[in-house]
Amino acid sequence: GGLTSELVYPYQASDETCDKNKENAPVVSIDGHEDVPANSEDGLMKAVAHQPVSVAIDAGGSDFQFYSEGVFTGQCGTELNH
Repeated sequence: GGLTSELVYPYQASDETCDKNKENAPVVSIDGHEDVPANSEDGLMKAVAHQPVSVAIDAGGSDFQFYSEGVFTGQCGTELNH
């Protein structure tokens, strides 16, 4: 698997299906992973300086469900489901 670029497949906020041609045209391959220590802003900053980063979140709380923009400042849950 891999990741495509923003140039090849720009983000568009809409509820539609993915363009399979663009989705399957990776410009970089993923060949491993590393864990970033929990609650380590410094660790996260170092990681994003070197490679793409994926995250998991608890999307079940009402703070997150009603979140609409900007930096999320609500309560963070621990049941990772997204």
